[in-house]
Amino acid sequence: MKHIIFVLFLVSWCFCCKNDTAMAPSLQIKPLVGVWKLSEFLIIDGSEKRWQAVPYHQENDIEIRPDGVILDYKHKGICCHPKELRVNGSIELVNNIGKIPENTDCNTSCVTCQVWTIEHIEGQMILTQCLETDVKKYIR
Repeated sequence: MKHIIFVLFLVSWCFCCKNDTAMAPSLQIKPLVGVWKLSEFLIIDGSEKRWQAVPYHQENDIEIRPDGVILDYKHKGICCHPKELRVNGSIELVNNIGKIPENTDCNTSCVTCQVWTIEHIEGQMILTQCLETDVKKYIR
Protein backbone atom coordinates (compact mmCIF):
# COMPACT_ATOMS: atom_id res chain seq x y z
CA MET A 1 0.00 0.00 0.00
CA LYS A 2 2.84 2.39 0.82
CA HIS A 3 4.37 1.71 -2.61
CA ILE A 4 1.14 2.65 -4.39
CA ILE A 5 0.85 5.90 -2.46
CA PHE A 6 4.52 6.67 -3.16
CA VAL A 7 4.09 6.01 -6.90
CA LEU A 8 0.95 8.16 -7.03
CA PHE A 9 2.82 10.94 -5.24
CA LEU A 10 5.71 10.78 -7.71
CA VAL A 11 3.41 10.79 -10.73
CA SER A 12 1.39 13.76 -9.45
CA TRP A 13 4.58 15.62 -8.52
CA CYS A 14 5.98 15.15 -12.04
CA PHE A 15 2.82 16.52 -13.66
CA CYS A 16 2.61 19.47 -11.28
CA CYS A 17 6.12 20.72 -11.96
CA LYS A 18 6.18 24.06 -13.73
CA ASN A 19 8.38 24.49 -16.76
CA ASP A 20 10.58 27.49 -15.88
CA THR A 21 12.48 27.70 -19.14
CA ALA A 22 12.91 31.30 -20.21
CA MET A 23 11.90 32.41 -23.64
CA ALA A 24 14.78 33.19 -25.97
CA PRO A 25 15.04 36.90 -26.81
CA SER A 26 14.14 38.08 -30.29
CA LEU A 27 16.91 39.01 -32.70
CA GLN A 28 16.26 42.72 -32.01
CA ILE A 29 16.21 42.38 -28.19
CA LYS A 30 19.16 39.96 -27.91
CA PRO A 31 21.96 42.56 -28.38
CA LEU A 32 20.26 44.83 -25.81
CA VAL A 33 20.17 42.25 -23.00
CA GLY A 34 22.32 43.27 -20.05
CA VAL A 35 23.27 46.36 -18.05
CA TRP A 36 23.49 49.80 -19.67
CA LYS A 37 25.09 52.93 -18.19
CA LEU A 38 23.67 56.39 -18.82
CA SER A 39 26.33 58.49 -20.58
CA GLU A 40 24.48 61.51 -22.04
CA PHE A 41 21.07 63.09 -22.40
CA LEU A 42 19.75 65.27 -25.20
CA ILE A 43 19.21 68.97 -24.56
CA ILE A 44 16.92 70.85 -26.91
CA ASP A 45 17.33 74.61 -26.81
CA GLY A 46 15.05 76.16 -29.40
CA SER A 47 16.10 74.60 -32.69
CA GLU A 48 19.51 73.54 -31.35
CA LYS A 49 20.06 69.97 -30.13
CA ARG A 50 23.15 68.89 -28.22
CA TRP A 51 24.25 66.02 -26.02
CA GLN A 52 25.12 66.74 -22.37
CA ALA A 53 27.54 64.30 -20.71
CA VAL A 54 26.41 62.74 -17.42
CA PRO A 55 28.88 61.72 -14.69
CA TYR A 56 28.56 58.01 -13.91
CA HIS A 57 26.26 57.05 -11.05
CA GLN A 58 25.05 53.50 -10.58
CA GLU A 59 21.55 54.84 -9.87
CA ASN A 60 21.26 55.71 -13.59
CA ASP A 61 21.97 52.14 -14.78
CA ILE A 62 19.24 50.11 -16.42
CA GLU A 63 19.10 46.41 -17.24
CA ILE A 64 17.22 44.89 -20.14
CA ARG A 65 16.03 41.31 -19.67
CA PRO A 66 15.61 38.81 -22.56
CA ASP A 67 11.82 39.26 -22.38
CA GLY A 68 12.17 43.03 -22.98
CA VAL A 69 11.47 44.08 -19.39
CA ILE A 70 13.61 47.01 -18.24
CA LEU A 71 14.85 47.07 -14.64
CA ASP A 72 16.48 49.84 -12.63
CA TYR A 73 19.79 49.61 -10.78
CA LYS A 74 18.03 47.92 -7.82
CA HIS A 75 16.74 45.21 -10.21
CA LYS A 76 13.17 46.47 -9.77
CA GLY A 77 10.80 47.30 -12.62
CA ILE A 78 11.19 50.83 -13.94
CA CYS A 79 8.31 53.22 -13.43
CA CYS A 80 5.77 53.48 -16.28
CA HIS A 81 7.10 50.49 -18.21
CA PRO A 82 6.13 50.35 -21.92
CA LYS A 83 4.24 47.44 -23.49
CA GLU A 84 6.30 47.61 -26.69
CA LEU A 85 9.80 48.60 -27.71
CA ARG A 86 10.57 49.98 -31.18
CA VAL A 87 14.11 48.68 -31.70
CA ASN A 88 15.80 50.07 -34.81
CA GLY A 89 12.37 50.48 -36.42
CA SER A 90 11.06 47.02 -35.51
CA ILE A 91 8.25 46.70 -32.94
CA GLU A 92 8.99 44.16 -30.19
CA LEU A 93 6.38 43.22 -27.59
CA VAL A 94 7.54 43.17 -23.99
CA ASN A 95 6.70 39.55 -23.15
CA ASN A 96 7.01 39.84 -19.37
CA ILE A 97 7.82 36.14 -18.90
CA GLY A 98 9.24 36.47 -15.41
CA LYS A 99 7.82 38.45 -12.52
CA ILE A 100 8.67 42.16 -12.55
CA PRO A 101 9.85 43.14 -9.06
CA GLU A 102 7.59 45.90 -7.73
CA ASN A 103 9.17 49.32 -7.54
CA THR A 104 7.97 51.18 -4.47
CA ASP A 105 9.81 54.32 -5.63
CA CYS A 106 7.16 54.91 -8.32
CA ASN A 107 4.95 57.52 -6.73
CA THR A 108 3.94 59.43 -9.82
CA SER A 109 1.01 58.72 -12.07
CA CYS A 110 2.18 57.62 -15.47
CA VAL A 111 1.09 59.22 -18.69
CA THR A 112 0.20 56.29 -20.88
CA CYS A 113 3.11 55.70 -23.17
CA GLN A 114 2.89 52.28 -24.73
CA VAL A 115 5.96 52.37 -27.00
CA TRP A 116 9.55 53.39 -26.27
CA THR A 117 12.02 53.84 -29.12
CA ILE A 118 15.51 52.35 -29.00
CA GLU A 119 18.25 52.94 -31.56
CA HIS A 120 21.06 50.46 -31.04
CA ILE A 121 24.42 50.74 -32.79
CA GLU A 122 27.55 48.86 -31.67
CA GLY A 123 27.49 49.07 -27.88
CA GLN A 124 25.54 52.33 -27.79
CA MET A 125 21.82 52.70 -27.22
CA ILE A 126 19.67 55.80 -27.59
CA LEU A 127 16.43 55.50 -25.64
CA THR A 128 13.49 57.80 -26.30
CA GLN A 129 10.71 57.38 -23.79
CA CYS A 130 7.33 59.06 -24.18
CA LEU A 131 8.44 62.53 -25.22
CA GLU A 132 10.91 63.59 -27.89
CA THR A 133 12.55 65.72 -25.21
CA ASP A 134 13.23 62.64 -23.02
CA VAL A 135 16.16 61.14 -24.94
CA LYS A 136 19.06 59.37 -23.22
CA LYS A 137 22.22 57.74 -24.53
CA TYR A 138 23.49 54.58 -22.82
CA ILE A 139 26.72 52.62 -23.22
CA ARG A 140 27.85 49.17 -22.02
